[in-house]
Amino acid sequence: MNKIKDSETKTPILRETHSNRLWVCLKAEGITNYEDLLSITESQFLRIPNLGRKSLNEMKEYLRFHFPHIKIGKSLEMDSGDVPMTPIRGSDYLTVRIINALITKGINFYEDLIYHSESDLLRQANFGRKSLAELKDVLETCYPNIVIGSAKHKHEPQSFVYKSPSEEARLLEEANSTIRELMFAMRVMEGALAQAKNYLEKNGKSNAHH
Repeated sequence: MNKIKDSETKTPILRETHSNRLWVCLKAEGITNYEDLLSITESQFLRIPNLGRKSLNEMKEYLRFHFPHIKIGKSLEMDSGDVPMTPIRGSDYLTVRIINALITKGINFYEDLIYHSESDLLRQANFGRKSLAELKDVLETCYPNIVIGSAKHKHEPQSFVYKSPSEEARLLEEANSTIRELMFAMRVMEGALAQAKNYLEKNGKSNAHH
C-alpha cells in the first residue's frame, strides 16, 4: 500500500493562500499540510464545521493548479487497491435504521468502519448500543476481517471532534488568555532584566571609583 510516510516532506497550508474560514476550520481539525488531505474523504471534509461545498471546491481547484499530485482522499483510494468494497446500502444483514444512520454519517461501505471508533459511531443520531451490538454481530459473522476502529490512521474520522460555535469561542478565548499571560510574563521579564542591567551598571561605576 502506498501510504504517505511521516518522514516525507510536507507542504504547509498557508493562511494567505486561502480564505480565512477555510484555513481556520482546517487548522481546528489538525489539517495543517496539504498532504493531510490525502487521508480524508470529501464527505469527511464537508462534515467539518463551517465548511461546505464552496470551500471544498476552492481547495480542489487550488490543488488542481498547484499540487496536481494531491487529491482529497487519494491515499484511502490507494489503500483499498483492487479489493472490492462492500456497500452498506441494500445490505441484507442490517436493519434499515442502522443502514440509514451509517450512511448519514458518511459510512457507505463496511470497510469504512475500520476508520471509526465505537464511541464515534455512538455519537451518531439513531445509533445506540443496541445498534452497535447488532453491527458487531454482523461483522463477526459475515465480515470477520473488518474490525471497527482498527485503522491506525492520523486522520481517521474519530479524530474529528466537531465543536459548536460556543465551544470554538471558548477555546479561542482560552488561547487569547494564554497569549495575554505570556505577553505579561515577557514584560515582567523585560522589566527584571532592565533592573538587573541598571544594577550592574551602577555597581560597575561604584567599583571604578574605588
